[in-house]
Amino acid sequence: ARGSPLPRGRFVRTYDQPGRWMTDAQLAELLDTLTAIARSSIGAVPTHRLFDAAHARAVLANRIVSVAYDHAGPLGFTAMVYLDCPADVVVHLGLTMTGKRGRGKRLQSALFTKSLMLPVLNLGRMSYHVTNCAASPAGIGNVSEYFFDCYPSYLRRARRKDHHVRIARHVLAHFRSEFGCSHLATFDDRSFVVYKSNDPAGGGTHQFIK
Repeated sequence: ARGSPLPRGRFVRTYDQPGRWMTDAQLAELLDTLTAIARSSIGAVPTHRLFDAAHARAVLANRIVSVAYDHAGPLGFTAMVYLDCPADVVVHLGLTMTGKRGRGKRLQSALFTKSLMLPVLNLGRMSYHVTNCAASPAGIGNVSEYFFDCYPSYLRRARRKDHHVRIARHVLAHFRSEFGCSHLATFDDRSFVVYKSNDPAGGGTHQFIK
């Protein structure tokens, strides 16, 4: 884990695959921090694998977790996840939440920058694939603005390519539980819409849909 300075007394601490090396007490403390941020953000703990305290070590073994702090405590976090895809290095952007005190403080860039550098350092690669399952147009917009060769994208006329479809199909076939996607959801590989992804009947993280 490393600290990163931010303006006005804020900093980001990043934990690479903490389930592989943290003690039980450290894992419990980290999960408590993530849970507290989630409660502050939406008033509830989402039905999401990240908050599964009974299996915290396994859940956090393949995740990159960055937490933003100030002098009074945690402000927000992002928790990305390495996904095992044949012939591709894939990092799913996962879950980002900001508590009430962190709103309007532009934490996302600092959280993402540190997290996204780790695959470069760990794997010795200057490029890799990123996936995302957005519940709002803003989520799609953020990915379109920050990443190259995105599909779909609102910034320009994006072209769907074979690797977009191949990776999306594989991720949805094998890793839905990693990002709170209902097993009853259906994927349209023309529009790239995952219909009913947050359906609670299939284990979807329904708390994000108002």
